[in-house]
Parts: sequence; C-alpha cells; structure tokens
Amino acid sequence: MQLTLDLAIPNEKAAGHTNYRHPLKNFRNLAITSGVILEEDDMGVLREACLISGLNMAGWRFLNRHGKSAYAAVLSAEEDGESVFEKALFYVNWQCRGGLKHPLDIELGTRFIMCMKGTYELIPDIDPRILKAADDYWNDLADQAERLFFAQDEWVRVLDWLRDTQPVFDRNQWRSGWRAIRRNYQKWQRLNPELDAWHSLVPAFEEDDLHIRPLTSTYDLAREAFQMQNCVEDYAKPCLSGNYRLFSIAEKSSGTSLAIAGIAKEGDYWKIDQIKGRFNKDPEVRAAKLGQVITKKYMYQEKLIARRNTLEHQKCIEQLRAEHEAYLSKRQIIPKEFKDEFSHDEISYLESHGVWLGALASGELQPNACEQVRFIAVSKGILPAGTESERVWRRFQVLCNSR
Repeated sequence: MQLTLDLAIPNEKAAGHTNYRHPLKNFRNLAITSGVILEEDDMGVLREACLISGLNMAGWRFLNRHGKSAYAAVLSAEEDGESVFEKALFYVNWQCRGGLKHPLDIELGTRFIMCMKGTYELIPDIDPRILKAADDYWNDLADQAERLFFAQDEWVRVLDWLRDTQPVFDRNQWRSGWRAIRRNYQKWQRLNPELDAWHSLVPAFEEDDLHIRPLTSTYDLAREAFQMQNCVEDYAKPCLSGNYRLFSIAEKSSGTSLAIAGIAKEGDYWKIDQIKGRFNKDPEVRAAKLGQVITKKYMYQEKLIARRNTLEHQKCIEQLRAEHEAYLSKRQIIPKEFKDEFSHDEISYLESHGVWLGALASGELQPNACEQVRFIAVSKGILPAGTESERVWRRFQVLCNSR
C-alpha cells in the first residue's frame, strides 16, 4: 500500500507545496502519448509497464531521481514521438549499466543516440562502460570549447569505431579510462586507414550560392547524420567499396546543411540515387536540382581518369616495346666449347635472342606477352620446357651454370 501511495502522482497542492511537480510527470505524459498507459493510470501502472518493457529497478530509480534529464538526449535526437518511450527506457538502462550516477551530458548523449539509431536493444552493441569513461573525461575538461570539440569529433569517431569493429578491452584499459580507449582507436586508425576513409573524384564546388562537399570518411557520415537527423552513416560500406558516393549540400553564406545527395554506380555509369533533406524529407527545389549536376561531374571525372589511364598504359606499352627491341638488337656471344652442343640453327637462335632471353630470365626486362611469362617460369624451373626455343635455352642455362 505504501508503495502505491509513493508512486501515485500527486495533485498540485499535495505535500503542502502548491508548485510541486512530480519528477516523472513528463515521462508519464510520454508514456500516455506513446500508448503505453492510459491517462487515468497512476505511477504504479507506469512502473509495471517500464519493468515489463525491460527497464531494471536501477533504471527506475535513476528515472525517479533525475526525471526528464535522464532521457533528454533521446528527445533531442528524435523528430517525433514514435518509439520514443522504448528508446528512453533503452537509454536510461544503458546509463545505469555504464555505472553513471547522473545523466550523461546531453551533448554526448544526443550523439550516442544518433550512433545507436536503428539498434535500440538491451543487448549491447557497444560496451556501456564507455559512457562512464567519456563522462569522467568530459568532467575533467574545464574549457567549454574543448568539450564541444570532444563531443563533435573524438566522441563520434570512437563510438562509430566501437559499434562497427567491436574491439575488446581488458580490465586495466577500462580502469585507465577514456585516454586508454582513445589510444587503441588511434592505433587501429593507423593500421587500417582504408577502413575509415575513401576518395571522391569530384572535390568540393559551388553552384547557385550552394556549397557542395563530398563526404569521404566514416566521421563525415556520422557528423552529417547528427546534423541532418538521418541514417546517412549506414552508407559507409558501399562508400568504402567504391560503389556509392555522398555529397553534402549547404548554404554558401551560412553553411547551413540543406540536403545530402547520394549517387550509385551501376555498371560503367553513375546515377543519382537519392537527395534527402533534414529528417529524410524532400529538400528545397534548388538543392534537388543538383543531383544531375553532381552525377555529370562524377561521370566526367571518371571518364577523364579512364582516358588518362589508357594513355599512360599505351605509353608504358610503347616504352616496354622499345626496351625489348633494344635487347633484341644485341648479339649473344656463344663460347666455342658450347658450339658442339648445339646445331647451326640453335647457335643462330641463341646469338640473336640470347641477350633478350637472359634479360627476361633475370627480371631485368619485363614480359609483354603470355608466352614470355611462361618462358620466365621455365627458366626458373617452375614449369617444364614445352617448346623448342625453351628447351634450347634450358640447355644453354645448364651449360653456363656448369662452367
């Protein structure tokens, strides 16, 4: 009975305080809006609904102690009320599992929620102890500018890394805190640069007072996902594979992000895949028109590079052909004692081709035909001699090595 009385939502005049406001009044309204409880239900019903939905008792006490601030990051990261109740429970539970005694700062919490977007489960994808490590480090930062930079840059990068690669830390590393986690991330980044960024053929450019910038790293995607409140960071894998490219479209004067354009590769062509504004809504008309502009620029750059590569390849072929002709113009000197071992035609072949064959066999000259590749393998004893010229050369090699 006492528990029910404690959990019942009081009237404004209860407890002798005319301005009394129950710490869970906002959360109760959220539960009603989400259809979890009815308007006439009291706090006891709300508590049971929370426990059934997966909130533990520590989380319930955390909610009672801190009220709306315990889940404010979820409200900040969401456009509407859809599934906010479940996500709030997830976030409260996560903070408790991480060992926090007070809510994570909303700058960190909002970005954490965006990082976990689409994976709201109580089975963790990121070890919740990272929240305590980040919170302790955050409190050690006295300067507000340092805190903001940490939230916008380092925190986002490390969260994406933890989610995507699932690194494992020992007890000492967790005890050492954020700096130890950061060192491990920086080590991974040095060893795996190709897993963190990609190259765009089209650099940043301006069009109709808009600034178009390629997104070329997982950090770029995470930052843009936070600013635009969408799932653009889910495109990291196709971007890393080279089959997808993303561009941020922003106001040139203010820098305000308007949309994100995605182009996809289909065969030998690039096509516009999507252009979305904030919350995946349709963008302004002037931003939507840039899809074709970006695609044409990308196709032009790819064709330009392909033509350049073709010209360079042709140049290499011509240079290699000239090198082969230079070696073929040289005459191989055959020792007198070898001439009894070969026929007249074989001696003639060795004299005209010996220097060239020797350069191929030693690696001094690169092959430019399939039969030359086979000849190199025969000269190294990898393959048996199959043609008359290969057998003559192998006999010549054996005689030379026996001298």
